[in-house]
Amino acid sequence: MHVPSYIIFPFNSPDLADTVLFEFFDICRLLDIPAFICFGTALGFYRSGSYLPGDPDIDVFALCPACVIPVLKGKLSSKGYVINSISGADPSLNFHTVKNNIILDIWFHQRNSFEAFYQGNDFITYKNHNIKIPFNIEKYLATVYGDWKTPTTTRANCYRD
Repeated sequence: MHVPSYIIFPFNSPDLADTVLFEFFDICRLLDIPAFICFGTALGFYRSGSYLPGDPDIDVFALCPACVIPVLKGKLSSKGYVINSISGADPSLNFHTVKNNIILDIWFHQRNSFEAFYQGNDFITYKNHNIKIPFNIEKYLATVYGDWKTPTTTRANCYRD
């Protein structure tokens, strides 16, 4: 994914990123859409309790049928999110949004090997908010990343021009 220079990485501005994250979850609750943090955001929150340095976006998963995705997009747009503003999104799997120069990468379809991880009700507490995480988080992280316990800097800042 190409990340424009105006984008703020969540680790560099956690308060701004938290505003975007918490608002997304509020919208999903309003629309009765189960939503989870996933990928790098789940890794960072579970491993170190924060966003990952060098990760350019917030990754979330919305467990909703295709017919609800336009409703979610409409609600996000009404709250000031710019939809599909970053190139590289695969429209069959996800879409990108930007608000306050923070990228929110919303996944709504996953490979079959990941589906079981979004059937549970596991939570992590972050800044007094209970946030859904993939079921059996350590197995999920191992499936996605292999050795997820060892931090790496090889990807840090690699998304910038």
